[in-house]
Amino acid sequence: MTVATQTLAAGEEGDRRAAQMAAGGASLGQIAAAFFPPLSIEHARAAVARGRQQLTDLAPKPTPVIRPAPQPSPPAPEATPDPVEQLLTWAEKDGPARAATLAARTRSQLTELTTLRSQHTAAALQRKLVAALEKQLAQARAELRRMTSGQKPTASKPAATDPVVTPAQQIRAWARENGYEVAGNGLIPKAIAEAYHAVHGGSGAEGC
Repeated sequence: MTVATQTLAAGEEGDRRAAQMAAGGASLGQIAAAFFPPLSIEHARAAVARGRQQLTDLAPKPTPVIRPAPQPSPPAPEATPDPVEQLLTWAEKDGPARAATLAARTRSQLTELTTLRSQHTAAALQRKLVAALEKQLAQARAELRRMTSGQKPTASKPAATDPVVTPAQQIRAWARENGYEVAGNGLIPKAIAEAYHAVHGGSGAEGC
């Protein structure tokens, strides 16, 4: 049989069979003898090579991983322009001389207002701290008097039910002297009454 005839006798099915036999450990001689008519060693080698290529082509191809394109980050929101700052900038750069003068005066006053607000806030916090410390000091003094006099401790009543023993006029006068805002008549806020009595060692409630 000629080489061409032997090649046709093997065919694609025979090539794949030869490749499978080779993968299983068969020698070229065993592969050649397995065909009818038997193949030559050269054709068996060629059939194994073709069969391996066919098996590679038939193998499932891995699905390519398609990654989404990165999306651009959304633009940062623009800051809302300050109308006061815009007006001052216009007055300083494009406005008439009087406008520039007013703008400079306004900036100075704004700076002063900011400073005053900071000082007022700090003073208010400091007053609260002082009131709390004075209340603790008054309680400590009362406890010291009790210990030195041999009296038994008495249970303190809730602040909301303690009667007010100081006239409202005295509380209002003290509140104004210490920076509290209080009306000339009507109910005195509970916080002001408690602060007064914390300083003077008494007790108070809303409705003075």
